[in-house]
Amino acid sequence: PGNPVSTYVVFEILVKPFLYGLMGHAYCAPQVTAALDHPVKRRKAVRLSTLPVIFTGPGRIRLVDYHGSAHIGAMTQAHGLITLPVGTQEMPQGMDVHVRPL
Repeated sequence: PGNPVSTYVVFEILVKPFLYGLMGHAYCAPQVTAALDHPVKRRKAVRLSTLPVIFTGPGRIRLVDYHGSAHIGAMTQAHGLITLPVGTQEMPQGMDVHVRPL
């Protein structure tokens, strides 16, 4: 990918574990569980989406104002990333999700 956010996400998800493997180490990204402060909705659910979030309190998160993979400013505010699986159009408020801290 060429956009800055998508490049960063691909590095974190694919390249970093690969590089650790080349060095003989296993890489396991840290994850925490947190509840959504607001519902998350999207129009199209035909692909996996990774979105930036911030922690709003202990065990609580909300999406960062994010306008797509060219929006590098969103990543400067983000505390972590969440993943919306293929086929998921909505995640309700209060739902527990896995957060990959940055």
